Amino acid sequence: MVATIDRSLEKDSVDSHKAKKKHFEMSEKVQISCINKNNHSSPYERIEYVGGTHGGSKWKLSLIEAIKSIENGTYSFYTSVGGHVRNVVVATRDGRKYLKTEADNDTPDNLLSLQECG
Repeated sequence: MVATIDRSLEKDSVDSHKAKKKHFEMSEKVQISCINKNNHSSPYERIEYVGGTHGGSKWKLSLIEAIKSIENGTYSFYTSVGGHVRNVVVATRDGRKYLKTEADNDTPDNLLSLQECG
């Protein structure tokens, strides 16, 4: 089962804790351990979904959902590769928002190096 953000969470609903779909506590940091890429050649447009396992359950969010989650403070994300923990942030290039780690200069290389989500 893959958890997604419930539409009520996107609207900052007071009833979000009663949502039927699984969600994470606001204060928890959630690890991104996989991504799904599309066919864009631009590294800023390649990531379509991010995901991982949290609390024993697999989860997956679209890029847009993940960006909104960071911006509205619902979730914070990080990666952990080779013992290096990096926070994931929202960046903008040519008016388009994308995700990258704080350690990346401009392109989302650390996220693009993650395995594909199943």
